[in-house]
Amino acid sequence: MTEDKSLAPAPGRGRWQLLGIALLFFGPIAVAWLLVLSDWRPGSLGNHGQFVDPPEPVAAASLAQEDGSPLPERELRGRWSMMLVADGPCDEACQSVLDTLVRVRVALNHEADRVQTLLVLPEGAERPALNGLGETDSLRLLRHGAEGFAPAGESGSEGVRVHLVDPAGERMMAYPLPLDGSGVLSDVRRLLRATDREAERRRGEGT
Repeated sequence: MTEDKSLAPAPGRGRWQLLGIALLFFGPIAVAWLLVLSDWRPGSLGNHGQFVDPPEPVAAASLAQEDGSPLPERELRGRWSMMLVADGPCDEACQSVLDTLVRVRVALNHEADRVQTLLVLPEGAERPALNGLGETDSLRLLRHGAEGFAPAGESGSEGVRVHLVDPAGERMMAYPLPLDGSGVLSDVRRLLRATDREAERRRGEGT
């Protein structure tokens, strides 16, 4: 019986097939290693703030309302708080950061009521104009005592700091300056969605 040579693989075809299979399996691994070695990270997957681990309770006793009365603990509960803390008067740079935080809240649209902005200044520091915004239920001026307001791990910090406080009254994120407003907005939106999912899960378990 004569072998039909038309059915035999062309010379070299087998090697190309093996090479194609190797690239299919090992190509993605090689690309992944190149990305790791180049320290590439997808920005959309990361948080823009620095997580506080574990979260730290914000001592309401160390904060006061503008009239000098202690801040009730309930004022830090139930909503997310973007807290801007200054060691001195809120100068032009401080007001620029405050303006960014106010814009972040406005950009939340229908979810804006779930977030408040807090400006915390030392006792006796001149009351800023708040960029003409005026103090409202969503933008409040608070005071910290002469000992300052420095959460654990930040005792040496000076100037202006930005913290994100969760609805339980715990500081969970800190943001470096210069402040990236779009990054803060992205984090807050993600956290609001996570809060909604957790609430739905708990309702489901309760039924």
